[in-house]
Amino acid sequence: MPHNRRTRWWWVGLIVLLLLIGFGLTAKILIAHAEPILRSRVISTLESRFHSRVELASFHVWIAGPLEVSGEGLRIYGETDPNIHQPGVQPIIEIGEFRFQTGLLSLSHSPMHVRSVQLKGLVLNIPRRGMFVVSLG
Repeated sequence: MPHNRRTRWWWVGLIVLLLLIGFGLTAKILIAHAEPILRSRVISTLESRFHSRVELASFHVWIAGPLEVSGEGLRIYGETDPNIHQPGVQPIIEIGEFRFQTGLLSLSHSPMHVRSVQLKGLVLNIPRRGMFVVSLG
């Protein structure tokens, strides 16, 4: 009888281990597919909000409870900028680094709810009066 119990616990342990490995692989695949989708969603949301071109140098997603996102080199250009690659044209908003958290279920909602945002290296280039107005509200 003790041999049967040990065998049963061994199988239970093996099944639990396989389930944990499966969950880990599923999470890794989910993150790999979520990162480019979420990146394009962040860029398109900002482009439609500011009616202008948006650049994003790097973007990373990971799951640690809530969905956590970080990025670097976010630049939002003005609506009337002729060519962002010309010398002297500056973004109206530039963020060196950012971080935010959201729930996994909020990815399916539009607009997506973001719990908190942390910014580092925020630079605002306010254009001359009369050129255009930027609303941050």
